[in-house]
Amino acid sequence: MNRSREEDRLLAEGQAALLLGEAMMLTLIEMKLVDRDRVLEAVENVIAAKRAMLDVGQAPAVSAAAIALLTELANSLAAALGGPGRPAQPLPPPGREPTSG
Repeated sequence: MNRSREEDRLLAEGQAALLLGEAMMLTLIEMKLVDRDRVLEAVENVIAAKRAMLDVGQAPAVSAAAIALLTELANSLAAALGGPGRPAQPLPPPGREPTSG
């Protein structure tokens, strides 16, 4: 794949934002300023929003990739903070309905 400098810059910005966000979430939880389950719930809400976007066909490749990254983030946060909490639901295979709960 031949990417432009602009595409590389945009990818770098996204990566930096994701890493910074994860670091900030971990710090806030470790300092006991925010409850871990509340942070995980916020991430799960974003996953649900991206699933809704995927369901209506809005940028399906981007939405699916974002869901995967957010799921990894939720699971990483839960693992780093001493337990599974409420693990995020992974993206179902194409053609299958997501499970709830």
